[in-house]
Amino acid sequence: MVLDEWPSHPMVSYLECELQGPLDVAALEATLPETLARHPLLTALMTRHGRNCPVWIPGPIPRLQRLGEVGVVLPPLDHEFLDLTQEPGCRLFVDADANRSRLLLLMHHACTDALGMLTFLADWLNAYGHATTAASGDAKLPPLPPPNWSLLAQREDLRGVRSHRTLTERLRRVVQILRTSTPRRLSIPKSDPSQPPDSPATTHNCEQRFDEATFRQLRTACRERGLTLNDLLTTAMLLTIGDWEQEYGTGSSGDMIRLIIPVSRRTEADRALSAVNKIGYKFLSRMRRDLGDDGLLAGVHQEMEHVRRHRVQIVNLLKTVRWMQRLGLTRWLLPKSRCFATAVFSNLGDVATLFSDRL
Repeated sequence: MVLDEWPSHPMVSYLECELQGPLDVAALEATLPETLARHPLLTALMTRHGRNCPVWIPGPIPRLQRLGEVGVVLPPLDHEFLDLTQEPGCRLFVDADANRSRLLLLMHHACTDALGMLTFLADWLNAYGHATTAASGDAKLPPLPPPNWSLLAQREDLRGVRSHRTLTERLRRVVQILRTSTPRRLSIPKSDPSQPPDSPATTHNCEQRFDEATFRQLRTACRERGLTLNDLLTTAMLLTIGDWEQEYGTGSSGDMIRLIIPVSRRTEADRALSAVNKIGYKFLSRMRRDLGDDGLLAGVHQEMEHVRRHRVQIVNLLKTVRWMQRLGLTRWLLPKSRCFATAVFSNLGDVATLFSDRL
């Protein structure tokens, strides 16, 4: 993640959590250090050691910043870069009023993926719940399991995973993805000078919610056709990008649209894993002229089904990147001028089920 970031393109993940009812901000702030102690990469700095390899070292504890206080604003889109050599990859903000509050988390992708961010958040809310109900004895939250530090050391164990492709074939595949095939950059519409500038508290997110009936209808329709909801949403994103480029872009039907799709490498044992990045990537590419084909959805399903059945083999890409790093080739393959994906598609799944043992 550090190899493929620039100040103009920070490797920063964003999470917003909306809370209903009154929030005791002081109690939330007081439980932050004990929660961060369970997630050491969120308080770590990065230094170089030997062969220019990155190494984690202890860093300062991030503080909870209160939006509305003097000098506390969300960083604008062009200032979200987190320099891990100077500060931990974790910024936390709270925007609270009498009956509704927001928690805003900005975290470096080298420190944690989205599931790790949610694990940290669930632990934090668990600690807050225990702290605010301790006096009354009304706590119904489960106790958190002790951290399993050995899992942090095991997460990049790449031994024992074999690919049906040779090293030469894997290298050729990675070079093709990163160097020789250039996808369409997502076009950016020109700003409307008649519109007021964004508020400092704006999060630059757009939101569309499905009601429960619509969600169940979509999921049932997919199952009846032997598909997954992810197949449908991935296809929809390709079509949406195609429509977007048709309206705002200046390209041609020969442009390549490529999605990066994070694939979790977690196992059941990793439910006890601290906030960390343990994902691989699937690259899904289609030409713009092919987005209107009747077989688009079926093709996406076939390609993604192979990843679902063999998701552990994603680590072979990590093996290849590691060898490239040792040979000093990664900056050549990942220069600032290159774009090797149009967009990222990520689906966290059923979050409530994932953290039912914590909340």
